[in-house]
Amino acid sequence: MNSKLRSIYIIAPFLIIFCSISYMILHAAKAAPELKTFGLLVILFTAMIVLLSIGVLIRRAESIKYEKLFPFLALGFGLLFLTVITPISVPDEATHYTASYIISNKILMKPNPEEANAADFEFIDFTKHSNTSDAYRRIISSFLEEPKEEGSINIAELSIRSLYYFAEYLPQAMGIAVARLLHLNFLQTFYVGRLFNLLFYVGCLAIAIRRVPRFKLTFGMIGILPMALQQAASYSYDSYINGLALIYIASLIKACAEENRLTKSDFLVFLICSVLITPAKGAYSFLVLLYSLIPTTRFGSIREKRVSFVCIICACVLIFAVTAIPSVKWIVNSSVSEQNTYSVKELLSMPGHVIVMVRNTLKKYLISWIKEAAGEKLSGLTLQIPEWNVASLLILLFLSAQNTENDAFQITKQMRERFIMISVLVVVAFMLTMLITWSDRYLNYISGVQGRYFIPILPLLIMSTSNSHFIVKDKIEIPICILYVFLASYPILYIVEYTIAN
Repeated sequence: MNSKLRSIYIIAPFLIIFCSISYMILHAAKAAPELKTFGLLVILFTAMIVLLSIGVLIRRAESIKYEKLFPFLALGFGLLFLTVITPISVPDEATHYTASYIISNKILMKPNPEEANAADFEFIDFTKHSNTSDAYRRIISSFLEEPKEEGSINIAELSIRSLYYFAEYLPQAMGIAVARLLHLNFLQTFYVGRLFNLLFYVGCLAIAIRRVPRFKLTFGMIGILPMALQQAASYSYDSYINGLALIYIASLIKACAEENRLTKSDFLVFLICSVLITPAKGAYSFLVLLYSLIPTTRFGSIREKRVSFVCIICACVLIFAVTAIPSVKWIVNSSVSEQNTYSVKELLSMPGHVIVMVRNTLKKYLISWIKEAAGEKLSGLTLQIPEWNVASLLILLFLSAQNTENDAFQITKQMRERFIMISVLVVVAFMLTMLITWSDRYLNYISGVQGRYFIPILPLLIMSTSNSHFIVKDKIEIPICILYVFLASYPILYIVEYTIAN
């Protein structure tokens, strides 16, 4: 059977599924005819991206460039997520929008950064943490309206607890600033901010895939997971962390695979990514430890390796002290009387209880976190994607990372152990943080931890499954990629069908 005929057999069942969900969208739109055109446009745009990608995969199977294909898919699918996920339905998006707006005021050198045009905060018909058909109607009817001025409001109380670290909001803030300079209305401004965040993420993904010498397919597939793209196409700073983490881990694989001396530019990539990620969420600072895996031969001597590693750690500690210490002090000093959570002092006095709670949490949520990281629960964790879709994405991710007959570089036992250790440290750090800041003391497990927090360590966990006992054929990459494109497009259509029907 030739490759083209094999590809047709692979495509056929998923084409049937694609047509079925498209029919469901149009059928649901019968009860809301004003949304029929919107649903049809989403179907057509999704079909165009899928067909273009599959056409390239089939025609250029021998010379496919994943560093071009996956950024195209991330941008195309990302624009669709930007459209079908309604404003403020992503977790904490209203808060992130407010923080970005304040920073845009500073960029535009406004005299009072905490003042805003009231019209830019008209969230009528938009529901926090939930996609609704009323939101679609508002977007369709109001998107082209003239911009309005409705007086100033103070938005300081709407913002996050602090804005000591602003870099994670710069892409969104730049988008808002550009939109305001162009005198766009509220909805247009909101979407331009989302677009700039998406473009930053797509750029990071392109750099990561270009840098990594192996696992290009794996990195690309992780980059277009439904949860990763939802966050990238929103105001969440998860996209900032996810994008930089992909670059950092890709640079690590590059440094381990090459043999010549580590260049200054390579070192700067590690330094910059470390310094930018650490203050965003302290739990991800453990990713810096991956640097120790780089072979000593890349530095010339063990002393040079240690000096460069210490420089990175010192830089991270310094930036964390400057930007995040106020937030940490708030956590440590938070009063138990003000919120029904544990204090740091209490937890230090009962380590046995903490271990039991960590164990109970892992038993209760570990599988859910993995599925959520892939995209099982979108919007504000209220939009449930079919489990078969998420399971299929994860299986294909696993297959993409396995050794092939011609792989020159393979994950060593030491790398696998370090990947797992660092992943565990990140997970435990998040659990302990949520135990202090979120979990009610009457619970026997830790609440508030979400699967999306673990997207940055997904490459480590997936690559850890690569081993010498499971070898796949080189020719399996293209079928895997074709299937994955279909599966990654399904949640977009499902979201539209769900939202219109409900």
